[in-house]
Amino acid sequence: MNNSMNNELQNNLDRLHTTELGLSRIRKNLDLDISDIVDWCKQKVLTAGEIFRQGKNWYANCDDCVITINAHSYTIITAHKRKHIAVDKVDMSALPNPNATHPVQGFPVTYVKPTITRPNIIVGDFTYYSGEDFESRVTHHYEYYGDKLIIGKFCQIAAEVEFIMNGANHKMDGVSTFPFYIFAWEEDVPPLSDMPHKGDTIVGNDVWIGQNAVILPGVHIGDGAIIGASSVVGSNVDPYTIVVGNPAKAVRKRFDDELIALMQEFKWWDKGIDEIQDLIPLLHDNDLEHVKREIERRLEK
Repeated sequence: MNNSMNNELQNNLDRLHTTELGLSRIRKNLDLDISDIVDWCKQKVLTAGEIFRQGKNWYANCDDCVITINAHSYTIITAHKRKHIAVDKVDMSALPNPNATHPVQGFPVTYVKPTITRPNIIVGDFTYYSGEDFESRVTHHYEYYGDKLIIGKFCQIAAEVEFIMNGANHKMDGVSTFPFYIFAWEEDVPPLSDMPHKGDTIVGNDVWIGQNAVILPGVHIGDGAIIGASSVVGSNVDPYTIVVGNPAKAVRKRFDDELIALMQEFKWWDKGIDEIQDLIPLLHDNDLEHVKREIERRLEK
């Protein structure tokens, strides 16, 4: 139990409130038939077994439910029944755990973030790789170059995807590209300024990279993009765009410009776990006009 979190939230119980949407969510999720939902939540928070903060939300773990509260406005966002299933021993809160190395027992899938040992690889929560050793798929990544691989949250990286970093580049302004200095020939190591350095490789959030794809140095891939299997990506990819082939070329945008702009403003991947849980039906809704209207409504709140 985090006593400081308990004290901070419990000392401000009088500030707890919710919205009409929050009332509807809580009644539906917990099958409650009571008039004063806010008071019910206050009593639950007061006796909660554990209170912790993740991002902008507090989570109050009660005997039978988890209550999500915005840490700045004290708005009760939602509540849902606790899931009494043992998915991972380190998952003590019955919430999805971004630090569970193997989130699905029996499947060779790993959350990448808790496996990273290199300081120049930065990966967001819940991004997974269909394999065991993600770092082995980041090649030619030498400290001398200082380049970073930065990957956002909730990305889906298929088996045998390779991120080639700047250390793979050779000098190309002479008549030979052979790196004599590496193989004991008498040649000074060229300064970094003379090398074709493309900068950091950056992958946005909720990006799906298909099996055997190759991402070349310095590429920026926007949020929500899809990279086709066996594609070789050597240039930037716009958000919510599908690219395929060698070299990878844009096939189409996934959505119209209006919905793409809304998705980038909404940034669902940055929300709290319980809020994302409630958003799943919307995120998988193929009625895109309804999705637009709902996201617009949520952004106006």
